Amino acid sequence: MVYSTAATKRRASHLRRVIEWGTKLILFVVGIDLFRTEFSRVMALPRELNNELYLTLLAAATLLTVGWIFVADKEVEIMCDFLAPSEYKIPDETVLGMAIAAALVILLYTARNPLWFGISYSVYMLLSVFAWKRLIREMDKAIRGSRRSLKDEPKHKRDTIGGALDILDSYYLRRPNMLRVWTSFGLAVLGLIFSIVAFRLGRTIFNTFAYLIFILSIVALEGVLAFRWRFKLYHQVEDLEPAEYDLDDAKHRKGAGESIQAQPISHPPRGEVALRKLQIVWGAMLVISGVATTLGLRNVSIGNASGFCPWFWWMGIFTWDDALIIGAFLFLATGVMALKQDSALTTLIYSFYGVLRTGIEALYNLNAQFSPITRPWEANLPAIAAHFHLKLVELFVVAQVFYTVLCVALAMVFVSSLKRYLRS
Repeated sequence: MVYSTAATKRRASHLRRVIEWGTKLILFVVGIDLFRTEFSRVMALPRELNNELYLTLLAAATLLTVGWIFVADKEVEIMCDFLAPSEYKIPDETVLGMAIAAALVILLYTARNPLWFGISYSVYMLLSVFAWKRLIREMDKAIRGSRRSLKDEPKHKRDTIGGALDILDSYYLRRPNMLRVWTSFGLAVLGLIFSIVAFRLGRTIFNTFAYLIFILSIVALEGVLAFRWRFKLYHQVEDLEPAEYDLDDAKHRKGAGESIQAQPISHPPRGEVALRKLQIVWGAMLVISGVATTLGLRNVSIGNASGFCPWFWWMGIFTWDDALIIGAFLFLATGVMALKQDSALTTLIYSFYGVLRTGIEALYNLNAQFSPITRPWEANLPAIAAHFHLKLVELFVVAQVFYTVLCVALAMVFVSSLKRYLRS
């Protein structure tokens, strides 16, 4: 038997169709109504802790939805590239896939109410538990069937595809994914209990606890941890040659030793430790920049564009219009870097942004030393200067020196990362 993935791709076509339908459902519903009604409501909310937590939860739920669209399509593609099980029928998951897509849409609309979000998130996580149980069972069958199909194949193909099957086995069957989704389900139920108590007693502090639990579950377990595991899978399979030998299989059989060499799959990829750290950075930056963009949009919409933004100064964000524009840029740029999984590109883009931003701030603080104008976002600076026993002009001098030094240091990092990127 010739090991061919073409049949697998044909048999998995309905899975790709489910993902496509789910994506269209999400984009249609969200695109038509969410930006028309939900964001206008968000912008009109008063400044309260629970409202800020609601915005954070909405951003986390949005990232969860976008992540599902990307992950589902990517992992089906990987399965189709490396799995060719004999005597195996791929189950129809149309109903389950559409149920998960619908649950994700509902999460976006119920984030405003902890009680309804708790119910929706608990249902979503229960669907995830059921989906992972089915996935693990079916992947076990598919991997064992694919190993049987490899027995009569040339050694180079057995080595390469066998290595890919080991990677899939490690991620789907040996990773504690069931523990992760059960823990997320437990946190969803705990948050729901807090929201029920808040509803019955009329105590908003319990809603605060519920929001924090939901955010922890999505960001830590469904975001950072799952993101790290999945990108390790993507990085490992990226170095392997896909099992698409159908057209020239006879040529490979005749001259396997000359025409193709087995990929080294027994050792971890180079720079894997650094990649794991970068995955954490990417995940954190996606969440933080997404929250910054959402808060920036809200404040700009209520006429507070020039208001001082105290939380994101380390990103070069000082006002709410900064948060809207720079937050959106960093969100998109980080998304590209995460997809590319290139550490040199990541350092290059972040350092280039750092050089531009610190250079602008150095010039701004130099100009402010000689300007009699007090700008709206500088209203808090006299109090900050007094706290450090400085005059306002002295504060601008200190800031100018700080940003100048930081700009030079980042410029050195940029030049080094540019050379590294060009070599790679």
